Formats: sequence, structure tokens, C-alpha cells
Amino acid sequence: MRFPISHITHLLVSRGWREVERAKFNEHLLLFTNARFPNRELSLPNKESASDYDDAISILFSKLAALEKQPIEKLIREVGTAREGQLPHSADSLILRIVQPSEDGEGIPLTLARTALTETEVLILAASCQAQKPETYYRRIDNKISNGLLDRAIFNHTRYGSFVLSVSCPILSTGEQLPLGLEKNDLPVTRKTFLTLHTGISALEEAISDRKHIQFANDVLASTSPHVSANIAQAIGNIAASDTGGGVEFGFAWSELIKPTAEDYAERVVHFSQNDAAQIYEVAERLRPQEATHTNRFIGTVEALRGDIIDGGRRAGWVELALNLRDIGWIRAAAELSADQYKEADTAHINGAQFIAITGTVEQRPRVWIFSAVEKFERVASL
Repeated sequence: MRFPISHITHLLVSRGWREVERAKFNEHLLLFTNARFPNRELSLPNKESASDYDDAISILFSKLAALEKQPIEKLIREVGTAREGQLPHSADSLILRIVQPSEDGEGIPLTLARTALTETEVLILAASCQAQKPETYYRRIDNKISNGLLDRAIFNHTRYGSFVLSVSCPILSTGEQLPLGLEKNDLPVTRKTFLTLHTGISALEEAISDRKHIQFANDVLASTSPHVSANIAQAIGNIAASDTGGGVEFGFAWSELIKPTAEDYAERVVHFSQNDAAQIYEVAERLRPQEATHTNRFIGTVEALRGDIIDGGRRAGWVELALNLRDIGWIRAAAELSADQYKEADTAHINGAQFIAITGTVEQRPRVWIFSAVEKFERVASL
């Protein structure tokens, strides 16, 4: 059976295997390990021209089938759904994999899937801003260029195994030409954005792993060209905090229209766990400037209800609001409400965009303002 190395590699990655340092006893091998099988390794030649390439692939499939108790035929079919060729040839891709702590369930919580989608959007927008003008924090991340990039983004087919979210953006936007060189200043917006995100996520993971996240934040603040922002760190923290126990992994795939030859493009999976969330949030907090707060009575509508059932069968928790600020206009906001306040919000929502009044302190954020305190929440009969 003859498959390109990249196809086999992507199959293994999609099933939780991670490439490790090449075997010291044989530099011509690629080695993979999996946390589910701590004492086992899979290997394959790093060149398809190797004389034993076909035999090595057959042995790999046999071992993988035995370990995962799957028919070899099924694994071979899945090469087609996990291979790099399934990703758009002319696009760069971000691949987020949420690892299940066990194989008992076939899915993940809907709230986690929603968080992954929302924060992936934030990552792309924030990385686009970072690529345009490096800063440690952005009050707005939805500018013309970043919005244009997001509008062109494609949600790819998910792959077999754990929940995999893959988003691709065409390497060239309307009017852009392929660069003559590979200098960062010559690269298209898409490549700059994904390379910036790749660099920032990798550096953050290294700092967290080495327990040097405070020093990392201080170094970023002191840099004249920071490679990560509070927005990126916050989004990664939100995803990691929602993890069900198996961890989350970030990977990248690069368009072959601009071949990734530099060390910056090293293909490796970046892993975060729920235990890392507190440190990631601390990095985000240190990179974020002191935000202005507004304490007042605000008028708006209830856009979505995100509460949970509490004791007694009632609901309480977060709601999403649209508020009309006199000097700013309409903004998105979120507030955590008590059971009584949540009931008012529910009634207003059911009644079809009935106006509400919320009194409290709201903190200005890049996309959604957050209420740190809610003193009063009520429906408004008329304005």
C-alpha cells in the first residue's frame, strides 16, 4: 500500500499521535507516541524513496489496528479523511483538536464546541491585527482587513476521532499576487496572520510548560514588536478552561502555493490542558491595559440566554445583551444574572425583543463588554 508520508502523518495526528524527536539510533525514522498508549511507539521512514517504505507502512497499519482494535481496512479508508490533501491546496489552515479523556463518549459538550468556534474566530481576528501592527492588546479586533480575512475563511470537514475544528483561509485575497521572496514583509495577509498565530501560540505554550509565564508576559510588554496579545491569550485560555480533561491541541497546515521552508513553519502540535488555563489567563490579564468601566443604567434587548438550571429547577447565569450607549451606539454585552433577574430576561426574550434596563458596572472589552456587577435588571414597558 502506497501513501505519501504527509497523509500518514495527518492520519496519526488526527487520532492523537504526536511526532517526537527523531530516533537517535536512526535519523531516517519518524517516531510517534500517544498518551493513550504510553509504552508504545509507531515509526515510519522519513523518505518515500526508502527501500522498505511499503513494508514499514504495512507494519504501521497492523500495529495501529491492533492497538486501537480497529480493522486495517477502516484505517486505510480514513487516510482519505485525515490527509493533508483534504485541506484546501491554496489556503493556510488552523487545526484545533479537543482530545477526549477516554473513549466512553462519542462527542463533546455543546458548550465546549460553541466556545471552540467563538474563540477560534477571535484568534484569527486578533492574529490578523497582530500581523498588521504588533500590540499587546486591541480594543477592537474587527477592522476592515481582519474582517475580510474572516469573511473568506472556510470551515473544513471534521475528521474521524476527537472533535477537530479546522479553519482555512485562501492564501491570496482579491488583487494580491504571489510574493517573489519569503521575507515576512512580502507575505500575503493570510500567511502573515497564520504565521503570527503559530508563533504566538507556540511561544505561549513554551512559557507555560517552563513555568515562566510571568517572565513571558513581562518580555512581551517590553518588546517593541510583541508576537502575542491579550486577545490571543484570552481566547486560548477560554478554550483550555472548557477542556473536558484530555487537553486541546493546535496545529497548522500551510498552502503549497508558498512553501513553508523556514524554521518558523516547523510542524508540531501545541498542547494545552485545563490546568494551564489559570496561567494563560494571568498572561492575558498582564498584557491587557486597565479598562475603562461604566456604571449606569443601560437600555437594550436580550439577544441570547446561556444560563444553567440551579436548585429548585430555576435558571440563572449568563445572558447576551444588545445595549444602546448614548455616545457609542449599539454594543454587545454579557451579564451574569440571578434566578429572578434571569426570569425577567427570559420573559423579555420570549416577548420578542422587549426592551430591558440593566443597572450596574460594565467593563469595556474588544468585542463583548462584560458586566462585573449587576445591581438591577428589569423589563421596560415603553421608552
